[in-house]
Amino acid sequence: MYSARITQWAMLCANAGQPIKGAFATWRNLPITFDSSNDPNIMVAAANYLTVTPDISSFATVRIGLYAQKTGSQSASYAPHWEEVPSQGGGRETAINIGVGPDQADGRNHSYLLQRQDNGDQWDVFYDFNSVGTTTGQKPVPRASEGNRIDVGLEVNHPEHVDVPVFEDRALWMDENKVWGRFAPANTATQLGLGKCGDPSPSGTPHTAPYCFTAQQEPNTQPLPSPPGTVSWNVGKPLAAPAPIAPITSRILMAPAIEQPTMLNGVDQKKLHACLKNNPDACLTTVPGLADCLRNAKQCNADQPPTPPRRKGDHMSTIQTADVNVDDLKLRTAAEFGVPLDSLRVSAGTVGDDDSGRRKAARWDADTPVWVITSDAPNHGRQQTGPRVAGLAATYTQGTGDIVDACWGSACSR
Repeated sequence: MYSARITQWAMLCANAGQPIKGAFATWRNLPITFDSSNDPNIMVAAANYLTVTPDISSFATVRIGLYAQKTGSQSASYAPHWEEVPSQGGGRETAINIGVGPDQADGRNHSYLLQRQDNGDQWDVFYDFNSVGTTTGQKPVPRASEGNRIDVGLEVNHPEHVDVPVFEDRALWMDENKVWGRFAPANTATQLGLGKCGDPSPSGTPHTAPYCFTAQQEPNTQPLPSPPGTVSWNVGKPLAAPAPIAPITSRILMAPAIEQPTMLNGVDQKKLHACLKNNPDACLTTVPGLADCLRNAKQCNADQPPTPPRRKGDHMSTIQTADVNVDDLKLRTAAEFGVPLDSLRVSAGTVGDDDSGRRKAARWDADTPVWVITSDAPNHGRQQTGPRVAGLAATYTQGTGDIVDACWGSACSR
């Protein structure tokens, strides 16, 4: 699964030894930065994410995480996304722009949760304990210890252009009795596509930046009754100094704080927000009402500011410039999906043109202009792994060039 040449991974893969009902991870929004090079023919990006593979005999997966992508010599996007690869092949990706500072590299904790529905095989997707979507094409979770897996960690495209600080990924899993626990170290494996910084390579010389990962699996050392097992997977990818770095900065106008309710759908909001700030991987078991709220796929976190004032075409994304033109987007799409440039078609529209309901979790104005780029050519999707499939459609905001959503293969027809 993690064997592509251009994309490199630093992943912790875990098997619970029994069917997995849910997967949870938390980490802080840290500043992912890029150098000042500009080659629109390559995709330069980094993502830190959580993945569930309900059936390891197929390519079907669900994942959610934080994505940063270079969009120009001095511009980059930074926002959470979620993605499904259905059992029929292909895939779809949707940006998430709800909550407080989802696109801000401000060190704030955010939570990512995937939970299988009680009455079927599909998974509900939650960001900061609020629902942002549901899968449509997942297979049943097999009742076998080797049948399913959870992965958490870092993915980098073109590591020579990106610097990633150490993310502390704290992951939990839920069994069929809806009990959360940590993974035993014996049930985990790691994959480092670039080698560990400082460790010797096959030639005997140490792995050095920018072609290495910093990676460490941290055990839980707290006494019982704290659950034993792996408490965090700490991963980063340094960029060789003294390369010039273009920091990601925000141009969003933050709205003033508003008074929040003390209770929301049975969840004690004061305890939830204190937990998110101080110990987010404990919230599922320590915040009254939270587990029941999530089980019913309701809004559980009231900490959602009103949409800030924006110029037409702006949206909640961390970016430095608004100069990405449609020709740049065509080059980027061809590089991302691995298709010929002349196979791409472009049409103009607005966010509100979407009738699938998938964009309801993103706070773009309905009249925000977008470019929709499509192709019938065989492609590998934005994951850049797995079999090639026919057809793609990717929607980007005009000017800013951030992806709103995308699909490839059978997921487009769904």
